[in-house]
Amino acid sequence: MAAAFELRVFDSYNLAESLRNVYTNPVEITSKKQFAYLFGYLTDIGTKTIIIEPDYVSKDYLLDYTNYYAMCFEVYPKTCKRVHFFDSEFNEEEFKKQLSFLPKDEEFWKHYKGFIVVKPIPHKIIGTTVLETYPDKESNGLVRNYFGRRNYNIHLFGTDISVQSLAFQEQDAVLSACATSAIWSMLHKASCNNYAILKTPSEITKEADIIGVQGERMFPNKGLSLLQISKAIYQSGLVSEIRSRRNSFLSNSYLKRMVHAYAPIGIPIIIGLEVFHTGSRTPGLHAVTIAGYRYNRVHPISNPKEEITWRSETIERLFAHDDQFGPFAKITLRDLIDLETDWTKKDQGVFDKSGMKIEPGGRMTKLTDIVVPVYHKIRISLDDVESIVCGIDKILWKIFPGNLPHDISWDVRLDYSDVVKREMKLLLSGQKLIDVLIKPFPKYVWVADSYIGNDISFRIIFDATDLAKSMFGFDAFFFNENIRRDIHDKLSKIPQLSKLITHPFKAQFLDFLKEQTAD
Repeated sequence: MAAAFELRVFDSYNLAESLRNVYTNPVEITSKKQFAYLFGYLTDIGTKTIIIEPDYVSKDYLLDYTNYYAMCFEVYPKTCKRVHFFDSEFNEEEFKKQLSFLPKDEEFWKHYKGFIVVKPIPHKIIGTTVLETYPDKESNGLVRNYFGRRNYNIHLFGTDISVQSLAFQEQDAVLSACATSAIWSMLHKASCNNYAILKTPSEITKEADIIGVQGERMFPNKGLSLLQISKAIYQSGLVSEIRSRRNSFLSNSYLKRMVHAYAPIGIPIIIGLEVFHTGSRTPGLHAVTIAGYRYNRVHPISNPKEEITWRSETIERLFAHDDQFGPFAKITLRDLIDLETDWTKKDQGVFDKSGMKIEPGGRMTKLTDIVVPVYHKIRISLDDVESIVCGIDKILWKIFPGNLPHDISWDVRLDYSDVVKREMKLLLSGQKLIDVLIKPFPKYVWVADSYIGNDISFRIIFDATDLAKSMFGFDAFFFNENIRRDIHDKLSKIPQLSKLITHPFKAQFLDFLKEQTAD
């Protein structure tokens, strides 16, 4: 006879009891960083009731079980349990009635918040976890963009439920380390659009390399290098855009531009962090998966200035899957290079052997690497486009030296051409719109939008599948007639403008710009 489900009221004690297994007791569970994070997260999204599904076959765990745990002398179970969460209150009888309804009661099931798979192994118990995100909008006007989430169809006792999220799990320190878990979460989204093949943690680690960087075996997994991360991503059907600083740190401004630019294609971004562990003088390297960000929809309108302004600067927080804490962990961007993370909060300082504090805590986390997985046909990078955009911005300053009512700002992003064409329906009309809609476009395009204040003045589109050395523009659209005429007039009258663009094909680009601004 199948084991019955169990219902518990959500609180700290019952959550720990729900997550226990034969190898890990509730006391050990409550000592885990993941437990404290998950309890806080589940509380924030309003959880009130827990349903425990005792015998659950997890595909991810089953494949990893076959690759490793089945060969252990200890007889580890093959099945897991799955713990489900609701933000409503009900008892067992009410739940049984809901299971029997056909069609299902949508009002009841809209309170479903997601699940955590509990693996039957020691300590590293948090398996595939799918939890609803925070709301997209906040009361203070800030907006969350969860570009990395996808739809999950969940089957619970004969009822189908849908949740928008991105799968998370903690590393088990045998088959996966933090980078493997980061890749695994990324592939959960990338595989939805036939970009890539979803792999289990053990498969990802195997495909990262045959042996480790020092010649050691890959299992147990001690972590992946940047090269191994790229290999694993490549083996899954994608290629990597990598930006790395080993002797310094990448700036928060650059991180904002990268996340904002690549977010529209929907593939989560992996970043490498330098973090301090409590009691250690030496920082460690850690990898997390960026699945979203929070930004201010209202962009500041300032006086014109010569230096370039990026609209991505309104991003002030990232949401990351950090296997050492939990899903959608907050990363707040501070100053030039400082990141405030859960690692910052955990850092209580450095102590000597006697317990004397010799260095204060609260050191910021730093960014060392950015790994952007993309489809191999996307050959043009953000850096390629920015080299032209920065030149155009300098040209605009020469043409309009402080004469505009507001500062010029830029929004640069990689997107699908069909999305861009739909947007054009809001910006163009009549024959101009029809010409755009029927014109053949490459599937992937870079879009560079120039704004004066909060009004878009023109848009330049680049073929993202082109060659970097010949890429100088696919199409352009001007929505401000005065700007268009002034640019066209000055391009012919100020010959030194060509020196402001560093792109190798600057002459062709200026010819393209003259043609696009002509009557």
